[in-house]
Amino acid sequence: MVLATSALSLVLSAATWGAEEVAAAAGQTAAESPAAPLTETPSANAAEAEALNPPAAVLDPEYLEDLAVFLYWWYLDEEDLDLGDRKGFVFRVRRLRPEADEADHSEWAEIRLPAFKLGVVVKRPDYVIEETGDAVKGKMFRIVNLFRLDGTEGGEQETDGWQRVDLSLPDMLEEIYARYEHRRFPDAELTERLHRACRRAMNLDVNGREAGDQVMHIAPLSDVANEAWVYLENQCLLLQFTTDRDIEEPGGDPDGADMRVRGYNLIEDTITTPEEIPGTTQYMTMDQAGRALYNCLVLGKRLIVLNPEDVQETPIVKEFVVGRQ
Repeated sequence: MVLATSALSLVLSAATWGAEEVAAAAGQTAAESPAAPLTETPSANAAEAEALNPPAAVLDPEYLEDLAVFLYWWYLDEEDLDLGDRKGFVFRVRRLRPEADEADHSEWAEIRLPAFKLGVVVKRPDYVIEETGDAVKGKMFRIVNLFRLDGTEGGEQETDGWQRVDLSLPDMLEEIYARYEHRRFPDAELTERLHRACRRAMNLDVNGREAGDQVMHIAPLSDVANEAWVYLENQCLLLQFTTDRDIEEPGGDPDGADMRVRGYNLIEDTITTPEEIPGTTQYMTMDQAGRALYNCLVLGKRLIVLNPEDVQETPIVKEFVVGRQ
């Protein structure tokens, strides 16, 4: 059963920004980005140059480490990781300025990781939802799109707009491995909101529950991705939860009405390649499903919910996290 027909928000497919979108946001032609090394026309003055500089938050080494860990867990395979004999790990960063409403003060940036053969577009939202009047102001820059580097990128000129950040490759890999012991999961409030959002998406009573044992696996949260992933073992159903506001911010709708839920039945909704069923985005590839399950089952937290037949009785919840005593 598919709860929504949208594609995954963070997949390397036609759903991501193409060359035209990234180039337009940077004020360039599609021929210049992202398929070829980029250069910028020198700024007319210092003020303009300063305005082109990347946001300070995305140059922070801790933020870039968070980004590398997320990509390592969710996207990299043996063909992507190009470490060679280098001891340094390079990030190339620039500010993006896509067209937006006058009242939209969101900040955007592009980050390239040549060693991972990946580029990402990140956004820190700062706008008002027109339909509801609710303000959305994010604390962190979150990934909104990814694209693959074809091997020619990574030599962008250190001119206006582009900045290079060098980190130690051994330290970076050590940090990635260390994160296994410091995984963070939804707290009780967010877990309950996810539960209610799921039932709402299935057109079930948000206050109800199914009798019997229910087993679910919750993937670790990340500061660079505004989403939560849950695998419902009983239903063989993989769920992705996203929202306009920071997903971990307290005070969200208690019934999960402010969340979008995308569901994939891993028996019926997986294919080998998007070209297998062209023109539709309601499926995920087996590679994507495998990586999501790795994060949910191996890196994630396992919850066993024992629901008594009598709905008046309190369910019993057992938790287990792989790698923790």
